[in-house]
Amino acid sequence: MVTIVCLSAAVSCTLHGPGRFQVRPAQPEYVLERPDARRIPFRDVLSDFAPSGDGWVDLQPGMRLRIESAVFRPGSRKLSDYLGTESARYRIATGGRLVETEPSAPLPNRPADQPRPDQILPQSRRDRPRHRLFYQMLLNPTDTERRAVLVSASDAERLDESARELLADGQCGACTIFPKDSAVSVEIEITVDDQPRTVLWGTRLGKLVRRGENAKLFRPHQGRLQRVKLDPIDRQALAIPLLPGDRIER
Repeated sequence: MVTIVCLSAAVSCTLHGPGRFQVRPAQPEYVLERPDARRIPFRDVLSDFAPSGDGWVDLQPGMRLRIESAVFRPGSRKLSDYLGTESARYRIATGGRLVETEPSAPLPNRPADQPRPDQILPQSRRDRPRHRLFYQMLLNPTDTERRAVLVSASDAERLDESARELLADGQCGACTIFPKDSAVSVEIEITVDDQPRTVLWGTRLGKLVRRGENAKLFRPHQGRLQRVKLDPIDRQALAIPLLPGDRIER
C-alpha cells in the first residue's frame, strides 16, 4: 500500500508540477498561457510586460529608446537640402535610467543650430527611473505635424500626473518634446542563434522565423529561460509578440 501511495504521489507531482509557457488556440485570437496558469491574449502580451495605452508605452529594462534625426541645410526642409541622418540609442538599465549606448558620428558640415540626437535628452531626465513615451502627439490645435514626447519622473505617481498634464494642455515640466525632424522608436534586446540583436517593440516571432521552420522560442521567467511551447506549423502561433530577453534558436 505504501508503494502504491508513493507512486500515486509521484504521478501527481508530474502532472501538477511547475507550469510552463504555452501558446494555445483561442477565439478571437490565440493566447499565451504563462507558468502561473494565466492566459493572456496575444494583444495583451506587450501590456503585460510594460504598461501601455493609446499611443504610449512605459519604458522597462530590456528596452532601448532610439532617436533618429534628419539633418537639412539651415532654414530648409526640402529634399534637395537633406544632408543625412544622425541617431542615438539609450538602453533602459535596471532601475529605469537611460544609458547612452550607440551615438552616430556627427555629419560633416552639419548646421550648428540643429541639436544632435544625443543632445536632445538632458542628463537630469535620463537619470530619472520612470519614463513614458508618447509616439505621436498634436501638442496644440494649430500643429500640423505630430511630435514624439518623453515624460520622465521620479516615481509612478508623478509620471501619471505629468502625463495627465501633457494630455490636458500639450506640455509639462517633466516632458522632452522631440524636434519635428526626429523619429523616435522603442526596441528590445533579444538573442537569435546565439547572437545579440535588437528588434522593434511589437515584433512578432513570425518576422524572424519561417512557418514550418524547426525554431524554438525561450522566454525569461524567474531568473532562467523557459521554452515556449508552440506549433511552428501554425501561422497564428507565430504571431506571438517578442519580449526583451527572448531567445530564438533556428
